[in-house]
Amino acid sequence: CLKAKAEGRKDEEAWAAVEAERWNLAHQLFLQHVGPNAVTSENYDILERFIRRLSAHSAEVHAWPMGGQIYEDFLTLKKELHRLGQLDGAH
Repeated sequence: CLKAKAEGRKDEEAWAAVEAERWNLAHQLFLQHVGPNAVTSENYDILERFIRRLSAHSAEVHAWPMGGQIYEDFLTLKKELHRLGQLDGAH
């Protein structure tokens, strides 16, 4: 975690915080770097992996409803729209 931080590798720093079960730090790094980068690059797999790990500890995460929960809702909506799109294409 310290090496990644010193080298400015925010994704790795965030994963290290997750592995160390430092949920608030992981959430903060996710909100500042990982989440926005994942959305803009359309890397929804990494977004979902982070959210899955963090949401399991959402009760311990400060400001989850205004942070990680928004990304979780985004992923749910995206999946539902994809599902509906597949249904529309079947007709």
